[in-house]
Amino acid sequence: MSNQTDQAISMPGAPKWNEERKRGQMKFYLTLTVTLVVGIWVAIIYWVIVSQTPAKGIPIEGNSLLIILAPVLAAATGVERTLESFFNVIENTFKTMVAYLGRGLRWLKNSEIEVQQA
Repeated sequence: MSNQTDQAISMPGAPKWNEERKRGQMKFYLTLTVTLVVGIWVAIIYWVIVSQTPAKGIPIEGNSLLIILAPVLAAATGVERTLESFFNVIENTFKTMVAYLGRGLRWLKNSEIEVQQA
């Protein structure tokens, strides 16, 4: 163990988590998430290809372009809000994610120790 690790263990309030365990957990969660997303994509593509039912037109009273394009606007807004939320989460947690996926969490531990010392 290094001198900084020994200091971290002896300090009250300092982080005492295991680097390898945290790294393994993060890799597992990342792999699980990617697998779920790919599985959902495959299921949706399979469902679209297999479903052979033709689309039935819905008669629309009047020919207002607003009525026709309203569902498209709603879908676009939903996609935009979802992507914005996703990227906000990534922006706010990318340093910690890089630390978990990196070769070690020493710099994260050191920064937490410096905050405790301040």
